[in-house]
Amino acid sequence: KDMKIYFSCRSKTKGKIKTILDSYNIKNVILVPVYSFKYMRALATAKYLFNDNTFLPYFNKKDGQVYVNTWHGTPLKTLGKAIKNANHNIGNAQKNFLFADYLLYPNEYTMEHMLEDYMLKNLVSNKCVLNGYPRNTAFFNKERAEEIRSKEANGISRIYAYMPTWRGALGSVDGDANNLQKQYLDQLDKALCDDEMLFVNLHPIAIKSLDLSSYKHIKKFPAQYETYDFLNCTDCLITDYSSVLFDFANCRRQLIL
Repeated sequence: KDMKIYFSCRSKTKGKIKTILDSYNIKNVILVPVYSFKYMRALATAKYLFNDNTFLPYFNKKDGQVYVNTWHGTPLKTLGKAIKNANHNIGNAQKNFLFADYLLYPNEYTMEHMLEDYMLKNLVSNKCVLNGYPRNTAFFNKERAEEIRSKEANGISRIYAYMPTWRGALGSVDGDANNLQKQYLDQLDKALCDDEMLFVNLHPIAIKSLDLSSYKHIKKFPAQYETYDFLNCTDCLITDYSSVLFDFANCRRQLIL
């Protein structure tokens, strides 16, 4: 309570993030749009820095700052130098990992792949922490799952979640893959019964090109919930090679690949 907390965001997603924070009654957070002067100032002066991805290329950690990089998933798909024809793009991620004081991992597999794929072995002097992902604690709260389900079910007896990973290279979308996803959704909408609902959470880059408004049995994840908090109330997850499959496995519920 005695700390000032800054939360970075895109200007266009500021309202969406505020909706989520308000729904959880989180008041002591200051939203700062990336690229703004307030963001630059916070990044340069904050004592503690937390990131589940990377800071922008101009970031340099100052003396006295403590940087914790949590990353955001178990890498079943390729990362870093293992990405075909894109290994030249790893520079900024590698720099962030070298700057970090702590690298958080949920398992040894992830730790080994990250250190290998971003060529960090024998370079990092930071501390690798095998301590699980904070976001996965949502899957162990049964009371919360029942609370959300009672609000969102509305006569629905079975709730499915569809969370495919992002298909494409850095900064671009694979159009053919997105068209294929739409075909999947067309078929699923016709196949589902009236007491079933499929909630979709596509990668932020991919969701822009898909319109779900015409579907009867398919909706986006409700905006007021943190993603895993809502996922915890579903009966079944449909995904591909997204790392969410490892996270959702904590629920011990049906998982379709």
